[in-house]
Amino acid sequence: MAFFVSLTNFSICWSIKIRLVFDKSLCPDGSSGSYSTINAMNGVTVCRCAIAIMVILECHSFGDTYNVIDLGALGGYYSRAYDINNVGQIVGLAEVRAGEHRAFLYAKGTMNDLGTLGGKLSVATGINDNGIVTGYSYISQNNTIYHPFIYSNGQMSDIGTLGGQNGIACDINNSLQIVGSTQTSTGADHPFLYSNGTMLDIGSSPSIYGGVALGINNYGQTVGYIKGKDWSDYGFLYYDNVAQRLPCYLANNINDSAQIVGQIWIEGWCGCLVQSDTVILIGGVSAYGINSSGDVVGYGSEGAYIYSDGLFQNLNNLLEENPGWFLAEATDINDLGQIVGVGINPAGLTHAFLLQPIKTSVPDSASSISLLFLGLLITVTSRSYFKI
Repeated sequence: MAFFVSLTNFSICWSIKIRLVFDKSLCPDGSSGSYSTINAMNGVTVCRCAIAIMVILECHSFGDTYNVIDLGALGGYYSRAYDINNVGQIVGLAEVRAGEHRAFLYAKGTMNDLGTLGGKLSVATGINDNGIVTGYSYISQNNTIYHPFIYSNGQMSDIGTLGGQNGIACDINNSLQIVGSTQTSTGADHPFLYSNGTMLDIGSSPSIYGGVALGINNYGQTVGYIKGKDWSDYGFLYYDNVAQRLPCYLANNINDSAQIVGQIWIEGWCGCLVQSDTVILIGGVSAYGINSSGDVVGYGSEGAYIYSDGLFQNLNNLLEENPGWFLAEATDINDLGQIVGVGINPAGLTHAFLLQPIKTSVPDSASSISLLFLGLLITVTSRSYFKI
């Protein structure tokens, strides 16, 4: 698919950085402490400056290190992980043989083939905390028509389309609400919300040419991508029958605090975090996953990354040992800090991976210090949200 970005409704972003630095000798590991970076769109107002507050800064080594686990494949050479729930179950796709791949569920160290709706190919894209899976599958052996599915209790079920031929599902929440995109009777691809057995077209506005819903949280807030009939492309947030235009090109995921991750064009592609009235430029190329703590994962020109507490780090530099992996993309992170994605393993195969965090321990006597500084509150004066 060719992507086109219209900057008609955007201003060039600039960055405000607040760096909190203290003496390295105060940290037993020699680290320089934590800092945060706040990025905002043009047109912000800085107010209530010089508020004296007390902040506790924890001495740490800028995040965890990780052990990498190769999830393998289903008899073929290729696999890719898309989602992980909060009990560590992982879904994605894996090659069975040349030209044939299947949706998988990885649990308790085993990769399980979820089958298909009748065709040779299937993909699992989302899993909720109860182990219910969604994705899409071809429905016949000639692999010409594919439909979204829900997988539960060992059974894959077709949830249909909006009247057209093909469709995909991208995410599922704990209330069994599913989002994705299907063709309508006119052949256009529209984003949908599937709930209580009913598929709702959330892209039926006359101004919309097509789109896809990519993520949903446990409150039913849905995000995704819209292509307008005026050739404008933008991320959207849909909730309670109202759709809003987001100040980003693509919205990939949303957590229960309504923090949204995605992609924006600022003299090049950049991962971004949208929270409340603020756009934070993370770095990399795109941001894919976010957990309840606001930790973000994605990919950049140098591979998979994590963005946490204002710090951007290449995950390849955080492996506990050097096992010969190249972590290409990180696609999701759960509330335990486990990360999944795809990379090149030591044998040169493209495989799904799981990163298990190794927590850094700090002696209690040196766990925190107090620093008095001037607070700075950043407020966006006008939301860059637009009705679809």
